Amino acid sequence: MPTLEGNNLSFHFPELGESAKLTISFRWAESPQGVAPIVHSATGEGFAFPTLGRLTLHFDSEFPFAVLATIGGRNVLTGNDHTSSLERPQNYFAIPPQQIIDGYFDGQQFHPFYASCGDSDIRTPLVVKVFPMKAMELAWFKNESRKCGYSPRGWGTTFSLDSKGGSPREPVYEDTRSLGDWDQSSGEEAIIWLHQQ
Repeated sequence: MPTLEGNNLSFHFPELGESAKLTISFRWAESPQGVAPIVHSATGEGFAFPTLGRLTLHFDSEFPFAVLATIGGRNVLTGNDHTSSLERPQNYFAIPPQQIIDGYFDGQQFHPFYASCGDSDIRTPLVVKVFPMKAMELAWFKNESRKCGYSPRGWGTTFSLDSKGGSPREPVYEDTRSLGDWDQSSGEEAIIWLHQQ
């Protein structure tokens, strides 16, 4: 279950080791060094923000994770209706190397993330589901990471996302691994309430 650590949302999988942890911080787009405060939602479901503003999501982990994100029932990357599994063409983020997400697709339009506070009628859920790498694949990953000159953040190349309504400022990285490398039976999920566009 994800927990709050200061203003960060933390996903931890202790059965895979101490390093099996993903931290998400929410930062103001106009001032990337400024971390947006996040709190437990007043309704008791998920997390929310006490102030309004445009956000970017920052990921920090050296352990490999696949992150599936949907907003208002649509996949953040594809704009298609929500599915609960990782798919090709890629509908998820590979971390590392992905470090930042600055918006989402809804049909043919690209939208930035906006923090919401107050009236629930103008809120929409950003659902983030985190899948760790399988233990067997993790053993290979750890072995490779010991090699001189190896950098896990160099995995994958970027691919372009574009629409009539603009495109992300941050690149999206292609996952070079197999879908079977991710443990989709051990996902952790969090709901973050954002402003409805």
